[in-house]
Amino acid sequence: MGERRTFEVGVIDRLWTQRYAVALDDLDPLYFDEDHARAQGYRGIIARPNYAPTIRDQAAAGPAEDEMRPDGLPLQAGPPVPGLAAMGGGQQIAFHEPVYCGERIVAEKQVVRVDRQQGRSGPMVIVEEEIRYATSEGTPKVTLRNTILYRVLEKDASHAA
Repeated sequence: MGERRTFEVGVIDRLWTQRYAVALDDLDPLYFDEDHARAQGYRGIIARPNYAPTIRDQAAAGPAEDEMRPDGLPLQAGPPVPGLAAMGGGQQIAFHEPVYCGERIVAEKQVVRVDRQQGRSGPMVIVEEEIRYATSEGTPKVTLRNTILYRVLEKDASHAA
């Protein structure tokens, strides 16, 4: 449906994946101990299965404060339609193969569905995007399907300066 955009996630860094696991209080030795991971049949230390989907776009410093909408998203986030406020509508994640520390990961992002529906608080637009994470050689790792709900506002408060 939408244009496919590929972006470089980069090399999966062991320290950052371990910090992520610690932050989630998940001290599974698969994320910390090379010998343990190999004894369990892995090639080496792996990242938590949901680590790659936390990287949802090209790494960047982020927009300046005056380039943000009141709902906390960058001005260019979502469809460029005045009068929409965004909120999360859920995610589905399919895990294909473990992501190993040291692997170079690329992602392909595409809008796969756009619908307009009537919600309890009025009209809304539902956008589903799919992000496929794979090694630079093309081995599928994780697929994230993200749903974003855009509520249509009576006034254009979502893009107000």
